[in-house]
Amino acid sequence: MVADQAAIEAELERLARKPPRPPRKPRVRAGRQPLPPHLPRIVHVHEPETCQCVRCGGTDLVKIGEDVTEQLDVEPAKFTVHRHVYPQYARRPCETIIAAPVAPAVIDGGMAAVGLLVWVLIGKFLDHLPLYRLAQIAARQNVPLALSTLAEWVGRLGVALEPLADRLAELQRLRQIDVHRHSKSHTSNRHGLRRHWIRGRSARAATHTRCRTERKSCNGGPRGLNSRSSTA
Repeated sequence: MVADQAAIEAELERLARKPPRPPRKPRVRAGRQPLPPHLPRIVHVHEPETCQCVRCGGTDLVKIGEDVTEQLDVEPAKFTVHRHVYPQYARRPCETIIAAPVAPAVIDGGMAAVGLLVWVLIGKFLDHLPLYRLAQIAARQNVPLALSTLAEWVGRLGVALEPLADRLAELQRLRQIDVHRHSKSHTSNRHGLRRHWIRGRSARAATHTRCRTERKSCNGGPRGLNSRSSTA
């Protein structure tokens, strides 16, 4: 009985000396994540019906709170038509006609606006959609887009964006040259330090070897030399 009591006390002391466990991190439960805050919000306020209670008669309602829920929605590709009107005016004294100049366009004389051209490029090169699928998406909204027209737009946009692509490639080459120079200088400095370290180590080894040779020749050299020095 005494032994059991001593064993229990020893176990309690060991547990008391044991460091406490660190607190556990709160577990992140898998649930619906909050919607991105940068998306525009369309607020729909749902007011309740008036109170049908006989006592208050539906008057004197006081707002004490509200429940807010959010739903994610998407607006499919929406095609619109931009109609550009250029009024023409005439001056009778000088018999001239005045009109505003035509707005510049990526494709001169084309029917595609900038937004449509960007939609085609993003769908083809970022979303990896072939042109016939883009034509099918437009056809669902009764917008006929021929494959030859889409292909022509992609080709003309490639030619129009070629100077920008060349400039970006040039900047990328300059960046690679700078990185190469930086890494080369860093490597040369590192190799220079290594050469100095090896040179100093070799010099110390040579000095140590010379001292050992001189010590050996002085202490354990030919006996004739020692006998001459002793007789002298």
